[in-house]
Amino acid sequence: MRLVFYKYFEIGVFMSKKLLLGVSFLLVMAFAVSAQSAQRIDEILKTENLSKGQACYLFAVISGEMDDNASFDQAFNKYKDLKIFKGDSANEAIRLDEFADLVMRNMEIKKSFWYMLTKSPYYALRHLKRMDIIHTNQPASSEIKSEKALNIVSRLAAKVKTKKQPKEDSNKNDTDEKNKGAK
Repeated sequence: MRLVFYKYFEIGVFMSKKLLLGVSFLLVMAFAVSAQSAQRIDEILKTENLSKGQACYLFAVISGEMDDNASFDQAFNKYKDLKIFKGDSANEAIRLDEFADLVMRNMEIKKSFWYMLTKSPYYALRHLKRMDIIHTNQPASSEIKSEKALNIVSRLAAKVKTKKQPKEDSNKNDTDEKNKGAK
């Protein structure tokens, strides 16, 4: 009976650690988003469609690569060398598949095989739809609304899994015990 209680207790501790890590991650993501100046977020929400500069700003600030006082043009200049932005300007509206590609490049989520192979915006959008992060039947070439983009980022923060702790190798423990006995 004591062994059964111990197993239940061990499972409870493991689940509480996992829950604690998940909540910690959500708080860090919320802090990163709330650390952005309210003025910039208001500017983003006032526009109907998200521009490429605004999208780059969101991800540059969330990842900590830029200060929240940076301009949209400065943020776009950081990402302008990407294949998806060749010949574009910061004021152009970003397409849904381009936004999905930015999500995949900047957030720590498990990437699909086809996305890792091609780095294509099409496969980024397809993967995020399968993960149930993007809910839309719009074509990939459609422009994304500012509100929808912020909803996707917040939904992603809730879906991202925490990294698992490495398991101990049972064979390693067995060989260690044999080596101790041999000495």
